[in-house]
Amino acid sequence: MRRAIPLVLALVAALLVAPGTAHAIPAAGVGHGYHYDNTTLGVDYVGATYYLRDPLRGNTRTTDCTTQQVIGSATSSFGTRNPADIRTVAADVHYVLGQFWDYYKVNHARSGILNNGTGAAACVRMSTTNRVYRNGSQFVVESASSGGLPLDLLAHELVHAVTEAMIGLGVSGESGALNESTSDIFGTLVEFGAAHPADPPDYTEGERTGTVFHYLYNPGLDGYSDTCWSTLTASHPPFQGSGVGNHAFFALAEGTGVTPYGTSPVCAGAPAVTGIGRATAGKIWYRALNYYLTSSATYRTTRTGTLAAAADLYGRCSVEHKAVRASWVAVGVPGTDAACP
Repeated sequence: MRRAIPLVLALVAALLVAPGTAHAIPAAGVGHGYHYDNTTLGVDYVGATYYLRDPLRGNTRTTDCTTQQVIGSATSSFGTRNPADIRTVAADVHYVLGQFWDYYKVNHARSGILNNGTGAAACVRMSTTNRVYRNGSQFVVESASSGGLPLDLLAHELVHAVTEAMIGLGVSGESGALNESTSDIFGTLVEFGAAHPADPPDYTEGERTGTVFHYLYNPGLDGYSDTCWSTLTASHPPFQGSGVGNHAFFALAEGTGVTPYGTSPVCAGAPAVTGIGRATAGKIWYRALNYYLTSSATYRTTRTGTLAAAADLYGRCSVEHKAVRASWVAVGVPGTDAACP
């Protein structure tokens, strides 16, 4: 057995230097996207070409929708900051895919959408609109010459795939509202993890497009979303009902009242909430998804599930557990859980 070790090493060395054989080598590329400039991209180097395929992140890859080929470059630089250049769009998309992988890996030990070590795949194409949608196993990112989509909107769609893999939340009623809210929440957390100077992290969604679609700290500011839960919430469209979950998460993470991100109200005279931080709030929400919620989850069952998750992680009646309860009270979601002393 001792003689076998040098033999194996010799064979490996021979494979690495065998002439005429192209091997993928993990490398660092530089992205010059429209939204995100001077980003570090995970790429691989094959032959004399760099490709937007990241071996260190489960082969996360960005392709051309037309050719279905991984986008390559003769240098390690991708994009020109010109939004009409497909490599510029691809640089932004590949950057977001990497940040998405890193957030889940670092904070929840999750390796990819299915937690099987496989990275996300996206293709890009120029279009007359800016949108992203799933098509089978990959995401399609369409970008107009106006600049494409920023991180929070792209991450929102990626999170939908994670939620589907975990519990498969619905598309209507409170389950649908929680589906949208979960994507807003974790999309925001990915943005905080990235902390790109051109896109300072915040609790609004879509602001880099010139239009804010959701305000997590005070959902009603968009003129549409529910800030407080009511018996009508289940009958509202998901994008409207999602405000309740967004508001509860913000209260849990950052607290209510005046915060660095905006003033967050409480509903029906509820007591103020002191936040416990984004990372802790994210761990509680993720654990609730992983262990306690089902595809038919409602806001009441999510209150119960997040309380159970907080008790698992930090103990019943801990500061964190009490904050979870207070955050649901603050947005008007009722429950039968016993108050802590």
